[in-house]
Amino acid sequence: INAEYMGSPEAQYVVLLSVSSIAAERSELFQPYYKDFFVLATDPSYTRDLKLELLSLLATEANVPGILKEFRTYIRHADRGFVRSTIRAIGRVATTIPEVADACLADLLLLINNPQEEVVAESVVILRHLLQKQAKDHPHIIRKLSRLLDTITVPVARASIIWLVGEFLSLVPSVAPDVFRKLVSGFRSEEEIAKLQILTLGTKLALQPEVIGSAAVSRVQELLHFALQLARYDVSYDVRDRRRVLQAFLFPSEPESNLLEWSSSVLLCNKASPTFASKQQERSRFQLGSVSHIVNHTAFGYVALPDFPERTLDTNPRDTYGDRPYTESSEESSSSDSESSDYSRSRDTSERSSRSSRTFSSRASESSSESADDRSESTDESD
Repeated sequence: INAEYMGSPEAQYVVLLSVSSIAAERSELFQPYYKDFFVLATDPSYTRDLKLELLSLLATEANVPGILKEFRTYIRHADRGFVRSTIRAIGRVATTIPEVADACLADLLLLINNPQEEVVAESVVILRHLLQKQAKDHPHIIRKLSRLLDTITVPVARASIIWLVGEFLSLVPSVAPDVFRKLVSGFRSEEEIAKLQILTLGTKLALQPEVIGSAAVSRVQELLHFALQLARYDVSYDVRDRRRVLQAFLFPSEPESNLLEWSSSVLLCNKASPTFASKQQERSRFQLGSVSHIVNHTAFGYVALPDFPERTLDTNPRDTYGDRPYTESSEESSSSDSESSDYSRSRDTSERSSRSSRTFSSRASESSSESADDRSESTDESD
């Protein structure tokens, strides 16, 4: 798998693509050799990312300690892009093997204090995916992430933290109202993705007064009205549309409207857990080793192999002799025909040889008679 044995990094990449596509379907074929796919210092960036995905595909309960130990080494790499890819690989391993999810959460929590904000943002996003499955066991992580809103500036990370606070409001009932108060005060300076989550957080707080307590209900409603007014004149179409929908749920214009009854079912319903799809599953639609398989889109001139037939085809049409279908009688007739043809050929050969011998003997007799005549003539002349 190393480039030094293959001639170039490009050849190594093509081989790794084929291996990863096979491993996506039959990972047990390569699991005993997972150490051969560890990242080397000389590997280019595209090979490193592919090896990370391949290692996450080969992770099992037996080899996952060694793989996670290797990932912890990659996290200290100087390349930020490679570190973010490693964080995503840790999330894939935690999703595939739930037994090591706690260890993966601990590793990601250590990255929250990283000086590089991009690394912190990627860690927060993966933490949100993992906590969505087991947030009830880790409410302290949600509290710790909520404190990051004072320092972190990456919009995706801020939106992920706000979503966690609103989704698991019952785990942090004393923290959520204060988080909402701080976010509303800086609503105008937030990015679009964060504004959408701020409006949703305020709506969830208003729909669950029994969770946050009666003392905070009136204050939350005032802040929500203020946030809805700010969103009404926002430059983003999506923010204004979100405001219209939420206001129709909370404050219907028609008294006989039943939207308020449906608001809890729409906004407080259980969300499906996210999945970490492998890119190699997308390549399975192309033939292994083709150019389309390498570039992951249909190349010019690519023709896909037809699918296997649902039922086995009849093999009799293939068994033919010339233009006649194959039967036992045809085989016998064919053998008899071949024997007769052999006999006729041998007879023709013998006839040709007898004719040639007769011709040769006649010519020899003619030549002997001519020589005898010549001798008689010479005798007469001498007399």
